[in-house]
Order: sequence, then structure tokens, then C-alpha cells
Amino acid sequence: MGIKKNIIKKNSYKDSVFLMEIAGALEKKKGITSVSLMMATAANKEILTESKLLTEESKAASENDLIIAVDADSRKIIDGALDYISSAFDNADTEESRQEEGFSPPTFEAALKTLKDPNFALISVPGEYAAREADKSLENGLNVMIFSDNVSLEDEIKLKKKADSKNLLLMGPDCGTAIIDGVPLGFANRVPAGNIGIVAASGSGLQEVTVVIAKQKAGITHAIGTGGRDLSREVGGITMSAGIAILKDDPSTEIIVLLSKPPYPEVAEKFIKEAKKINKPVVICFLGSKSFKSGGNIRFTSSLEEAGLVAAQLSKGEKVTLPEFTLSDKEINSMLEKEVKKLAGSGKYIRGFYAGGTLCDESIDIMKSSGISPYSNAGVEDKMKLADSNKSREHTMVDMGEDEFTKGRPHPMIDLGLRNKRIEAEAGDKETAVILFDLVLGYGANSDPAGNMTETLNKVKDKKILVASICGTDNDPQNYSGQVSKLKNCGVTVLPTNAQATRYACKIIKNIREVKI
Repeated sequence: MGIKKNIIKKNSYKDSVFLMEIAGALEKKKGITSVSLMMATAANKEILTESKLLTEESKAASENDLIIAVDADSRKIIDGALDYISSAFDNADTEESRQEEGFSPPTFEAALKTLKDPNFALISVPGEYAAREADKSLENGLNVMIFSDNVSLEDEIKLKKKADSKNLLLMGPDCGTAIIDGVPLGFANRVPAGNIGIVAASGSGLQEVTVVIAKQKAGITHAIGTGGRDLSREVGGITMSAGIAILKDDPSTEIIVLLSKPPYPEVAEKFIKEAKKINKPVVICFLGSKSFKSGGNIRFTSSLEEAGLVAAQLSKGEKVTLPEFTLSDKEINSMLEKEVKKLAGSGKYIRGFYAGGTLCDESIDIMKSSGISPYSNAGVEDKMKLADSNKSREHTMVDMGEDEFTKGRPHPMIDLGLRNKRIEAEAGDKETAVILFDLVLGYGANSDPAGNMTETLNKVKDKKILVASICGTDNDPQNYSGQVSKLKNCGVTVLPTNAQATRYACKIIKNIREVKI
């Protein structure tokens, strides 16, 4: 049984992504069972209690304190971990000082006085504080992006109504991605400027669409995130409406894309009516919904890839074409033949493990269209819900960004540890034929996700068929082409989009059935 130790840093705050990166790095070290660095809010204490990491002395910590919790084999290992954390904090503080070059306002009010005519606030603090900071920003005439999650629905509605009354934009809460005037915010990719504007109630979905547009040599004006609850019945799409109004009146935006999972029906109809009044082409993707028909200035699309392709081709005045694969039929069939031979009679199911939640939903929808109904922890009807997300059943698609996997841990866009373990385990299952996964590049994501998977992929590449897509561009910090090369060197078949990777995985299963392996 391990030894547990908690350290409380009074009145100390560090960015949650930074803290998660430290925890992820330490958990890879020998002798360390678990590490968590979290603000001492009631919700976080509950997470630490469930993880059996909270010690008695930390129960009295205030919500302004930071708890460092370590479970390891020995006190010596714990001391080494604490030294590592201390050094990481010192290096971060030094780097911040260098970057700020003397600009370090101690309060929100001081920042307002120091900056010249600020108009935007990005909020990334624990959810308990986010609503208060957002309200303060709106009172001072700032547009707001709330990266934080765990903001109540009541606060979200109140804040969005206030923003609307002040003619301000409030993105979020839980808005992970946006690009405003070419500036990437949160988890976002570096894509070219162009004439396409996007409003999206999805983070990884927005990223995939912007990347598809970039690969078509087109570009965007703004990519406005709304937060996942915006198109619910309760919120009514307040931010989506504000985003549409901005893009409608923006002379640089010639094509508009609206993106979400299927919204509440009355909310969907509201946006369709708004879109019909716009004197610009509007591409709409209500992912998974097949009940809408294109007409007039509106083009409905069924996948993230299709939304990006249609928008890009319209923006360049080209005829809209939607090939199943970028590669030729001959190339695809040759690849399939090799893959089926490689499998040599072992396995019959697709097992998918995703960092991007909307990418996982897109894959599920494509699989269903191909006659394959996967079990999942997200995006499926109740009868296809996994009883245990850690145990696959027949065809299985798992969103590893769901709360059940991220409580007290970094998001899989940052830390690939849990997914690596799951892939290695699935490769040992005789029923697994194809392991399907995504990598999401961009600001805020892991600096070398393919490199972080190399050891695992080399262990399993001769056991199963590996298929992946990478959401990213060559201008991203991780460099798309370099990441593709690393995966291919590990025996992974990499397709240009998540949709194509999923279709290819489905074709493998169909070929396995046809040759009766």
C-alpha cells in the first residue's frame, strides 16, 4: 500500500492546465501511483476524496488554497516529487516574469487601468469563481470567453442575458476553442485568414472544421465558440444568435458555418429562420441529425468534414465535391488488402479511443451509416451506453475527455497516459480488429502527442490494425506533417480527416466479413 502526503499552499493559484501537466509528468515516474494538484474547492476536495488522495489536514483548506496530493511507494519518492513540483513552480514564475516584461497587474482593476482600451477578457479560473469574474468583465464593457467549466446553468443564463443587453459577446462557459481576429484562444489551431466565419457549440468539432478548411487552402475570419449548453432549451442559443449577428454584419465574412450537436428542436428552428434572412451562404452541421433539408442560401451537412469542405469550396467559388476518400479507390483497396492479411484471422471489432468528444460523436454517426452500431459512453441511445466505460463491448467508441476520465487528471489532449494504457490493453483482446484514435494538435495541447504514443504503438503494431487521424496543421506548434510521420513509423495508417479514418475502419470490418476470416 502506498504512502500519501498532502501539501497545502495557502492563497496560491496556478493555471489548471499547468497543474495537470505537472501531475501527468510525475505519474509517469517509477514508484508514483497518483498525483493531483488542485484548488481546494468543495468539488475538488470531493474528487480527491473519491481518489483516496485527500488527507485529514487538507479537509480544512480554504477554496483559495492549492492542495498538492501525492501517493507513492516511499517517502523518498514523495520528497522527490515535491522537489520536482517546487522547481516547476519556480521555473514557471521566472518565465512569466520574462514574458510579462514588467506588466504584472495584481488585480483585475489594475489591469484595466494599465491596458489601453481593453475589449476582451479570457477567464480560466475554477468554476466557482468564473461567474463572478465574467460579471465583473461585462460590467466594464469587455467581451468574455469563459474557458472554465463547472459554472451553473443559472449563472450561464444570467451572464448571457446581461451580455446580450450590453451588445457584448459571452462565449462559454466551458468554451475550449475560439479564434478571434486571427488570435487562437484555448485549444485552437493555427489556420489561415480567409472569408469563412464559424459559430460552434463544440470545441474539437470547431477545430476539425477549421483544419479541414485550412487543408483546402481556404481560411477564416472568426471562429466563435458558444459553450456546449448554449443550444439547450434553457439557454436558447443566446451566444449562437450573437455570433450569427456578428458574422452577418462583418464585411470580411462571406460564408457562415453553424456547428453543433443536434440542438433542442425549437432552438434549431430559430437558427434556421435566422439563417434564411442572411444574404450570405450558410453551411449548417447539426451533427448526427438527418431531418433537415438544404434550400435557398442554406446547405445542411452531415459531418464535420463535409461542413469544412462545403464551406471551403463555396468560399473559393468552386463546384462542391465530396469524395469518400482523398486517396484513389485503387490506393484504398490496396491498403485494405494489406490490412486484412495483417490481421490474419484475429479480431472482428473496432475499438475507438478519442480525445475530441465531437470527433468521437462524428465517428459514431459515420459507423451507424455504415451499418455498425457501436457501444459508447457518449453520443448513443441508452441501450448502447457502456455499463462500464473501462470495458469494451463489441464495437466500442470511448470519449476519453468525459468527466469520468478527467476528474483530477489532465484532459487527454494534454496527457495521453490513460489512453496509452487502454490501447495496450485492447491490443491484448482477441476480439479487437481495429484500434481507431485521434490526435488533436494546437495551442494548449500536448507538445508532442505522437511522440508520447510511440512506445505504446510499437508494442501493439504487430497485433492489431491501427488507424488514426490528426486534427492539426503544419503551422501548429506540434507540426502536423511531423506528427503524421511519427505515427506512420509506428505502423499507423493515418487518414486526412476523422471522417475518412472512420470510413476506412468500417471498410476494414466489411472486408473481414466478406473474406470470411
